[in-house]
Amino acid sequence: YDYISFLNNDKAIVNNGEFYGIINRNNEVIVPIEYENITEVVGNYFIVYTANDGCILYSLKGIKKASYDFISSAFADDIFIVMKSDKYGYINGEGNVIIPIIYDYVSSFSDGFASVLPANSDTPVIINTKGEIVIEEAKYAFCFTDTIKSLGIVMTHDAQFLGLDKKVKSLSVDLRSKL
Repeated sequence: YDYISFLNNDKAIVNNGEFYGIINRNNEVIVPIEYENITEVVGNYFIVYTANDGCILYSLKGIKKASYDFISSAFADDIFIVMKSDKYGYINGEGNVIIPIIYDYVSSFSDGFASVLPANSDTPVIINTKGEIVIEEAKYAFCFTDTIKSLGIVMTHDAQFLGLDKKVKSLSVDLRSKL
């Protein structure tokens, strides 16, 4: 091969100089080397970038699931970030829209939460994997970490610090005194 990616869940992207495919840990081809450009392997899916059609989501069996201007892993089970006509949203592995494609910006999920920027707004909000807003007017959101028991910290538009907990979804506690 001219290119072999690092193994990710026992799968690696390979290139023969012209086309891309996917092999397993035993160097067995599990996705034929016939795709224009495989950009990601995510669980049982892979994403192909094409010059003419944008990004296409396929199952590892080669079944086309969705096509958008942009597709990427959202780092949550069976959820992908998509872009269509300069708006972002989320789909599942079957290609069904699960959170509307209406946002000017979206982030990947961390412990079930993501930051999104609603259209015509300059203030992001925090949503869960169902698309429900759990914190409005978030100015900054920081990554979740196990050292704080999966607690995320969000600074709201009015400079209030809030805790965001995976189990209770959100805490309206001002954390300034605890930092």
